[in-house]
Amino acid sequence: MTGFAGLVSLDGRPYAERDLDGAITVLTALGADARGCWAGRTGAVAAAVASVVHCRVPEDDEDRQPWASAEAGTVVVADAVLTNRVELCRMLELRGAAAVPDSLLIAHAYTRWGADCCRRLRGDFAFAVVDGRRGGVLLARDHLGRRPLHLYQSAGWLGFGSTALAVAAMPQVPLEPDLDRAVEFLAVAQDTRRSWIRDVAPVPAASTIWITPERTQHRRYWSLDDTPRRSGSAAEHAEELRTAMDQAVRAHLRHRGGVGVMLSGGLDSTAVAATLAEQVAPARLRTYTSVPPAGWTGSANGRDTDESSLVRLLAGAHPNLAPAFVDAVGAHAIDGDDAYFAAGGTPVRNTLNMMWVRAIHQRAVTDNVSILFTGGIGNLTFSRDEPRWLVDLARAGRLIEAWREAAAWSARRGWRETLVQGVLRPMLPGSMHRLIELRRGHRSTAAQWLAASPLRPHLATTALAARIAGGIDAYRRISGLGRFVDDNAQHAEVMATLDVRCRGRVVDPTADLALIELSARQPGWARRHRGRGRAAARASMAGRVPDGIRLRVVRGAQLPDWYDRITDRRDEIRDEFAAARVDPATQELMDLPRLDALIRDWPTPDQAGDPVVARDYTLLLPRALATSKYLRWLRHYATADRRSVAAPPPQARERASHFAP
Repeated sequence: MTGFAGLVSLDGRPYAERDLDGAITVLTALGADARGCWAGRTGAVAAAVASVVHCRVPEDDEDRQPWASAEAGTVVVADAVLTNRVELCRMLELRGAAAVPDSLLIAHAYTRWGADCCRRLRGDFAFAVVDGRRGGVLLARDHLGRRPLHLYQSAGWLGFGSTALAVAAMPQVPLEPDLDRAVEFLAVAQDTRRSWIRDVAPVPAASTIWITPERTQHRRYWSLDDTPRRSGSAAEHAEELRTAMDQAVRAHLRHRGGVGVMLSGGLDSTAVAATLAEQVAPARLRTYTSVPPAGWTGSANGRDTDESSLVRLLAGAHPNLAPAFVDAVGAHAIDGDDAYFAAGGTPVRNTLNMMWVRAIHQRAVTDNVSILFTGGIGNLTFSRDEPRWLVDLARAGRLIEAWREAAAWSARRGWRETLVQGVLRPMLPGSMHRLIELRRGHRSTAAQWLAASPLRPHLATTALAARIAGGIDAYRRISGLGRFVDDNAQHAEVMATLDVRCRGRVVDPTADLALIELSARQPGWARRHRGRGRAAARASMAGRVPDGIRLRVVRGAQLPDWYDRITDRRDEIRDEFAAARVDPATQELMDLPRLDALIRDWPTPDQAGDPVVARDYTLLLPRALATSKYLRWLRHYATADRRSVAAPPPQARERASHFAP
């Protein structure tokens, strides 16, 4: 990613370029093909901004930000990969558009439309504009929060930057971990507005912040419209979805080297891979699939443990696919290293999955892949199911159709399950669901989530459980997609630093804005149709994805050989716990006796299939140790003498480049 940072004076004091040396040094870890700085005053605003450009797409070769315009009175820095370049260039009447970097497109768009340009941009972006004519500084973040942006406010000044760590490198910003954020992370609370560094906050997705000496104004410029459309047949909705997938893949297909796909046997990643294969044909398309090691014979509670046969089935339909199968043997069990953290990376929620993700990234780097496609959030967008489909039909007055759908579903699932899951549960509020669970002697879902947390008991509060329950209730409904958008924005730093690890870009067409907006408005009866879940997505891939994959109902297991992998790394786990148990922050947050018992009383292979054992060793223990690892690194980083780390020399920087609106 391209990183940027800035300082804004609210009391008239001037800033110099050297005031951003610390932030530039931190951002250089993300990649540094070019650097640029600007400091000065435009109108009543005194500020300094800097960018560290990392070339990811061909147009980045011409990126010379910061972009300054004397005529418009603006200075612009941006981290962006836009997906509607052609449309923007046409609206802006730009010549030579093929060579215009995305940051310059944003500069022109702001000159034309001001802050409203955000409504016209598509893709991943975060940017800052020093606007002398309007007398302020604008910060903006894309609709889905795919690019990170953080803010620190103090008396008389304000600092911003791509990563929280870059902001914390600015003068007078205290570098302290936010332990409340750690509590949220360990409890899997979804609605955080915190970063891992105290008082450094992420700018919300789909938002702008307008900063002047008099005020700081927050504005949300977009929200997801999930009002179901009432028109269209099931076939028409499927065709719309296919077209949206085609356009999403094409829009993201900007690259400087090889192209690859992280591929499972599931519907989402196979849809992405098949669509991409058609678009790049006859060129070779590498695919990477996580599999257990040869000879492994375990099971995973009825899920597919090895999806290589499905990948080969897809390759039979698309001969330009070149499958590679990767196991996680030897991979570190506890994610995170100095380089990852120094680039701004933070703990990953399902950290054990990083064993196979890292293995795939390493293989892709070896193959010189510069852009790696995934279908990561497709189950919430492209192939999203809709359990409220019967209620939606009934409320629309389509009672005969509701009866037909119920009969088709009950033929597969039975009438009892159809009525309970398709009618009663969707109509009940979340509080009623929890009351029923308790009356039946079941722990609430939120309580189960907290049981999978390594927090000390006094930190697992009722208020925290209520926040978790709110997130679960939202995910159960179609509006949960909007909740996911907000939650997803909190992990932009992780995604950006994963780009660094794979030395390219990781892109997900199922997170394309147009596809998400379409998915959110498709009616539930198109998503569940004639007794089949995920019906629109399945129908949309007819003739492209083989039926053996497209109509499959068995799900695949992620890292089915988890027990063997972490058992191989017991020494690493013991060492991590030995360091964790003497760390003050870990002592304050975590139930160390519980963690000690898990490590001491290691399960046998026969016990690995127990759901509680699997929960504790795939979620609780790795998440706890990865969090402690980061907190320890942050404490050491905060106390280390970083003055010896030289800032980029002046001759390595470029002054602001000028553009004419």
